[in-house]
Amino acid sequence: MPDLPPEGSAREWLRFSLEQAWHQMADILGPGGFAAIVADAQFTGLFRDALRPYDEALAARLREDARAGLVRADVDAEGVVSLLLGAWLGELVRRGRVDDEWLDRSLDLLWPVLDPERA
Repeated sequence: MPDLPPEGSAREWLRFSLEQAWHQMADILGPGGFAAIVADAQFTGLFRDALRPYDEALAARLREDARAGLVRADVDAEGVVSLLLGAWLGELVRRGRVDDEWLDRSLDLLWPVLDPERA
């Protein structure tokens, strides 16, 4: 199960939560797991089950922060989660690895869309 993010800004908790989800994909599933997903639909279900608590926690927190005005009120929480999890997978496919700074680079790209000051 995901850890609760520490106190901090919406961007800080988003980074913390994504780091956990990406860790789950990298260390629990790994590159071999992605190959197994392509070959075995049953394994795909197991992977989704392992990632689901992280996915759901991240989307729920985005919705809470949207209601609290910490991110844009009209944020598509499910879409943001898919984009950010997909960014990790896309980097793995493109480069064969995901460097530590990829998380911050991804947040830098997406934060202007989430920032309530820019709404």
